[in-house]
Amino acid sequence: MNRTRAITIVAATLMIALTGGAIHAAPTQAAPQLQRLSFYGETVGTFGDHAFCRGALHVSMTATPGKRGWVRLGLISAGFIGNGAAWARDPHCRVLIGANVTSARSYAVDHFFRGTFGPRPGQRLIRDLPASSGLTYITVIAYSINSPVRTPQSLGTSHYVLVR
Repeated sequence: MNRTRAITIVAATLMIALTGGAIHAAPTQAAPQLQRLSFYGETVGTFGDHAFCRGALHVSMTATPGKRGWVRLGLISAGFIGNGAAWARDPHCRVLIGANVTSARSYAVDHFFRGTFGPRPGQRLIRDLPASSGLTYITVIAYSINSPVRTPQSLGTSHYVLVR
């Protein structure tokens, strides 16, 4: 009986070890952030196009898979809020984001894109930006979406980034 019990314990231990190894064989972590020196923090505060909507966006930068010299810019919402009946009818805040890239490939090239964020934190807006391998300077600023002129409406954030 002791021998049967020992064999059962060894078999169970082997099954747990093999199953655990098979389950954890795939990578489970997100892409690593690029090394960077940030000015003015990692968060951009902004407001949108209606109902006094406002919120904050966290900036993340990773290498674009399969594209050398490109940066994947991620903006993650901390949740947006607004006021009044207009916000109750349409709880979506539309914003205009500008990313300015200076690198060996380009000098002060602007990339503008629109995003829509709601009250739920964690919503993402992801864009791939052409840069170059090496040191790159990237600035992310929110602009007024309802103006024919590109009027900055936030201080933004600037980063010196080492791009692969």
